[in-house]
Amino acid sequence: MNKYINRLKDRSWNPGLKVLSSRSIEGKIYYYKMQVLIAVTLVTLVVVTSNVSGLKPDQLPIPPRNGCCERGTMSISLYNKGYSYGSVKGIGKPYFTQQRNKPRCSTMARLKVTFEKPPFFWRNKCLTKPQCGRKMLQVELYLTKQRKDWIFNIGDSRTNNGYGGDGATQTNDAEVQGKGTSFAAYVSDKCRFPKKQPPLSYVFKNALGPGVYKITVQIANEFVRVQNNKGLNKYICSDCLFGLGGQSDKEGSVNYDVYVALNRVIAGTYRNGYGVCRAKLQWKCPSSRKK
Repeated sequence: MNKYINRLKDRSWNPGLKVLSSRSIEGKIYYYKMQVLIAVTLVTLVVVTSNVSGLKPDQLPIPPRNGCCERGTMSISLYNKGYSYGSVKGIGKPYFTQQRNKPRCSTMARLKVTFEKPPFFWRNKCLTKPQCGRKMLQVELYLTKQRKDWIFNIGDSRTNNGYGGDGATQTNDAEVQGKGTSFAAYVSDKCRFPKKQPPLSYVFKNALGPGVYKITVQIANEFVRVQNNKGLNKYICSDCLFGLGGQSDKEGSVNYDVYVALNRVIAGTYRNGYGVCRAKLQWKCPSSRKK
């Protein structure tokens, strides 16, 4: 850059130039600066493009912006009457219902969770890895030894009631449930009827078996993962699962919501159980980002 400036000041470089005003010198300097800036920008684009090509949508680099992670944890206690503490964006407050003549950890709870609308290149894609914002929900459940029937139910429809049913509220009505000792995943109506796929498509029979005191469920667009303290770590990736990418819906409105029910099903208390003592809900943060 300095050599260009010196050339402008040196009249011997341009014998025909007798006088250069300060304004014209500044114009020439600005011109050369812009040329250098354009060259640097082009090189940067080439490097970035070469690094990104060939990656799947859910493997794309996380945009370098502040506030990537949604901080905070919603904690729920189901001892006695039940209570919650903590405030997290997108995770609603639960409401509680008590059961009579049931053992400890039998209080029922239900709440609504609203995901963030994903970028266009993540829609209709199985999101297997956490991303910035509210795109992957993590539900940690702490269990008592004495448990029975409906332990939890997480679904894509406000009327999910277990076994893949939802009262025709949504076409995107996939759900997962913990009942007895099994974890089961049921596909949505968009796969059940056109594709003639059975509603119960995935089951892990001993996910809630003896010795299990903690189970973790992660929910994202077309994705669910289940883990427990006994070493279970399985995930399911299918377009028949949770529709959280703006997928069309023939029976209801397009939304980005899921519902979480503890010691009951989502639709009502008529299907209930006991066994969940505590729960923690939070948005899963990319491991490469500081919380």
